[in-house]
Amino acid sequence: MMITRVLYIPILLSGGFLAWYRIPRAPVSGIVKLLLGLAVIALIEISFARKSRQAGSKSLYWTLIGVFVVTTIFGFYLAGWYPIAWR
Repeated sequence: MMITRVLYIPILLSGGFLAWYRIPRAPVSGIVKLLLGLAVIALIEISFARKSRQAGSKSLYWTLIGVFVVTTIFGFYLAGWYPIAWR
């Protein structure tokens, strides 16, 4: 579990830089991306806590996967599909 917390650093930095770039141009989109990123991290922590108590639920895991996919797609959208569509 400690390695996931170390991996939060690049997640937060990349999301922060993307939001820093986007908030002046599209403030609502940048704030939504920040909130989605924080929701992913919160859901990961909640799922780890439930897993350690052997009380995991499938709905929580599916919610985590769904929010992660939406956050990823939204991040690519805000970046202009940069890693996917080369300019």
